[in-house]
Amino acid sequence: MSSEWLPIRYRDFWDLPRAFSVDYDGKTYFFDCPFNESIDDYQQNTPSIWWMT
Repeated sequence: MSSEWLPIRYRDFWDLPRAFSVDYDGKTYFFDCPFNESIDDYQQNTPSIWWMT
């Protein structure tokens, strides 16, 4: 594990990026944390993480 920050590509933003992807070790990972406008907050505390092929 490296202590370097990795660049991200994000989509949607509410205080923090709501969804973003990052390349690491030759793989792309997608982090998604749905936003619920009715409660004006994120739907969950931790994002779902998907490995993209």
